[in-house]
Amino acid sequence: MSIASHTNISSILTNTNPPKVDISGMRYSRLLVLGFYGRRGVGGKAFYSCQCDCGNSCIIEYSKLKNGHTSSCGCLHADTNRVVHSIDI
Repeated sequence: MSIASHTNISSILTNTNPPKVDISGMRYSRLLVLGFYGRRGVGGKAFYSCQCDCGNSCIIEYSKLKNGHTSSCGCLHADTNRVVHSIDI
């Protein structure tokens, strides 16, 4: 489940205690981290507000940014599909 797909994300956040390390301004592939958004769940997973190179905004879990699982708002997947399906055989 992607948190970016929720329409009212603030309703699922459990607390807003910021993490010890601030990653605002850091870039993860196509995503620029704008700032801390909140925490969710028993472990208090941190979520960040991000701006994608395509112009879309999204909320992404920190671990997904760090391990490279999420590298865009979804536009990278769409771009990749467009290229794959446009190859002339």
